[in-house]
Amino acid sequence: MIAATGTYTTLRHNLRGRSPRFIATQRSAQFQREAARRVLAGYDTKLARLKAESPCQGAYYYASLVPSWIGREPNAEPNALKYLRDGEAHINKWPKHFLRYMTSVKKGYELGVGPGFLLRYLIDVEGADMRGCDLDPAKNLIFRDLRDELGLAHRVDVHAVKSGQPIPVPEGCDSVFGFWTVFTETWSLSDHAWFLDHCREHLIGEKRVFMLFNSRGYDDHPEIQDYYIRRGAEFPYLANPAANMHPRDRNAFCILRL
Repeated sequence: MIAATGTYTTLRHNLRGRSPRFIATQRSAQFQREAARRVLAGYDTKLARLKAESPCQGAYYYASLVPSWIGREPNAEPNALKYLRDGEAHINKWPKHFLRYMTSVKKGYELGVGPGFLLRYLIDVEGADMRGCDLDPAKNLIFRDLRDELGLAHRVDVHAVKSGQPIPVPEGCDSVFGFWTVFTETWSLSDHAWFLDHCREHLIGEKRVFMLFNSRGYDDHPEIQDYYIRRGAEFPYLANPAANMHPRDRNAFCILRL
């Protein structure tokens, strides 16, 4: 858990009388916001210097942070920068929509850690023992730098999830998380069946899987949602059009007890 010192001094008055869980959530959010600002400030400082030296260097600097972005429209920012430029929204959505369902997680593994916001929340708020995996950090320096700033680099394995290949879920985990997963975009029902069976085999206790599917490979395949429902998945926002979240996320977030 993060101590209530240093950067959190300004929060003390607002947190008086609040529950320990609320306080932990607010402190974690503040820590993450400041980490995102530091990373972005570092990028902006370097970009300004490069532009002053050579406009050509500056034009492709942000794209170089995500090598797969190189060759696209000059000056176009890679999608990963949204976690820094619009960090407040991306950090706030976790306690607003998802953490309420994760209160009993003791040890978990996240597939596709990305910027690391969920991992940090689960460690700080739930006191969970968390690890996760993602692609080679060299493929996305924005995620690498943000996870470093959040103190998560040592908790992230370099691993690409592929159907039929073992996932390095640590022994003793009770939950697996996959939010806006890319690896499921081309999966068939048999791939999803393998995935759930693999998780069931390697989890203990409640054996829960938390998923939020990407649009591609899910919105145009209603049989995937039907399959998860048949396996016992709960889609808590599916029948709640009043929920203040993106409509497609309401349809794609599920919790499955194996």
